[in-house]
Amino acid sequence: MEKDFTDIQPKSKENLPDNDYQEDNFSLSPNRELFYCFDEKGNYKKLVDNHYEANRLIIKQGWDAVNERVGQVRDQIVQGKLSPLAFFMEKTMMEVTILADYSGFSKRKVRKHLTPNGFSKLSPSRLETYAKVFDITVEELLNPDLNAQTFINAGKKV
Repeated sequence: MEKDFTDIQPKSKENLPDNDYQEDNFSLSPNRELFYCFDEKGNYKKLVDNHYEANRLIIKQGWDAVNERVGQVRDQIVQGKLSPLAFFMEKTMMEVTILADYSGFSKRKVRKHLTPNGFSKLSPSRLETYAKVFDITVEELLNPDLNAQTFINAGKKV
């Protein structure tokens, strides 16, 4: 038996009192939950909403930690300790094992490509493979915008 969720409506500014609406309610929109509550007539209803304040705080702290790690990797790239590949791995929260699986390269090769020397020796076809995994162009892989706002983008298995 399939469930019918057509009556579930996200909170919006129009259907909430002003004091219940906060602009940041939609800032974590992928993290929505189904809540059960009572309406003003005492009827039981379903409501799709972003997390409660405590949950939003925990999620924000998690993303702040991710952004901090991306910043640390960015610094290591600027210092010449890591290749741009590490930047995109960190932005997409990929580990060596996952990138190896998505790219078809061995974990040893991926680790080698994380070094500036190993990365500089990559063939155009290998650069293209990595670019496809991260859903970017080869040019973006070779010259990443290290000052871009951090975002999470799922990789693609190629």
